Amino acid sequence: MKELNLPELNKLVNNSLKLIGRKQVLKAIIFSLDKIRCVVLAKDAESDVVEPIIDLCKQKNVQIYLAPSKKELGSLAKIEVNASVIAVLN
Repeated sequence: MKELNLPELNKLVNNSLKLIGRKQVLKAIIFSLDKIRCVVLAKDAESDVVEPIIDLCKQKNVQIYLAPSKKELGSLAKIEVNASVIAVLN
């Protein structure tokens, strides 16, 4: 896992299709692996939310990046609420 600063995250996430939230990201990793470029997790996300995603990403060799917070990840995803996890699609 690599921690990215806001400009790096913005470059990665901006103008990309993304899936937001634990359920959508887990489904995408399981069923649409070839469409996922990477997963971005918030550093302050609850462990019960992110641990299954981290384990699955490791099994499927999906790159994981860390965002500074759920609030900043939600803003990057252009939603008005916090986000614990997003998947950036190819």
